[in-house]
Amino acid sequence: YAFDLARELLRQGHDVTLFTNYPAFVAARFGVPPRRVRSFIAHGILGRVARKLFPGGLNGRIDRLTNTGFGRWAARVVPPGDWDVAYCFSGVCEELFHALKGRRTLRFLTRGSSHILCQRRLLDEEQVRAKACTDKPSDWIVAREQREYALADAIHVFGSFPRQSFLDHGADPAKLYPIRLGVRIRDFQATPAVMDERLRRIRAGEPLCVLNVGTFCLRKGAIDFLELVRLCDPRRFHFRHVGPISPDAAHLLRSAECKAVFIGKRPQADLPVAYAWGDVFLLPTLEDGFPVVVPQALAGALPVLTTPHSGAADLIEDGRNGWVLPIRRADLFLERLRWCDAHREDLAEMVRAAHRTGVAWDWAQTALQTEQAMIRALEGKTGKMGQRYAV
Repeated sequence: YAFDLARELLRQGHDVTLFTNYPAFVAARFGVPPRRVRSFIAHGILGRVARKLFPGGLNGRIDRLTNTGFGRWAARVVPPGDWDVAYCFSGVCEELFHALKGRRTLRFLTRGSSHILCQRRLLDEEQVRAKACTDKPSDWIVAREQREYALADAIHVFGSFPRQSFLDHGADPAKLYPIRLGVRIRDFQATPAVMDERLRRIRAGEPLCVLNVGTFCLRKGAIDFLELVRLCDPRRFHFRHVGPISPDAAHLLRSAECKAVFIGKRPQADLPVAYAWGDVFLLPTLEDGFPVVVPQALAGALPVLTTPHSGAADLIEDGRNGWVLPIRRADLFLERLRWCDAHREDLAEMVRAAHRTGVAWDWAQTALQTEQAMIRALEGKTGKMGQRYAV
């Protein structure tokens, strides 16, 4: 997200510097020139080692070490010049925002999920349902993020559900700026050959290919995904998941005979092939910001079945390019999948509608929407607009 956004803001003519714990050559793969990148590589290495050694996070102690470490570095190395915007991700911006307090620089926070208290509540509930620990925010990060929300001049949220979660927890509506994430359309748009083969499979009555992409975890609805696999007739439905398996959901696969195929994490460049396999896309997520797999699936001409608990649900026109169904209702997802199997010509039309919907938004448009939000927020703070952006 940061790399794609920085690239597109640069293309729009803005002065952008990217502060990251990735090497500059990684950002260059996304089109961000190395001279625009300041890297804290040691932090990136140590953080990944710590999370591998202690996957549970030691009750927030790993977060405390890595997040404050990056925040202090950013507060130290961000030049003290008269920057218009410091655009920072939640969890690592407290120190930088304190350093910028009292300056004209706009402190713009982006939150990749719902309000952290909403996220924590939903995952606490899922922990009870799963009878196992979930990968959820620690008490320390919950408190830290709430302080960051208060420090921020403006907050980017990813659609209706995340915005409402902030309003439910007392956020000032004037500070909230909804944004829609883009997709590299040329990479994910279904080719004529993929469209022809999918429509042939559907009309021929072959088993429907149900695809899920992303991390397989309790937060993303792992329990409901496996329940659907159990309930669906394997002669009518084939299930496939592409992506890593989170430790909090691994026990579900070990304890159940699963008829789905699980393919591990794949580079983004390989994902179009994964989408070509499917006929419908399934994401029964419990809590999300804006999962980019949804616009990727739509660009790949896949009707999407998901929940209202993500900003990407705003892309779904119910009954036209997919369905938005309540969380933890595998029975309703099952009903829709069986409808797809019984109404093949209607499903074929939904494939065509998904293809038309999915090509409507790319990263250039996301950057333009971000630029417009920055301008509005800056005008509210300073009354004028500049030309430099610290990202």
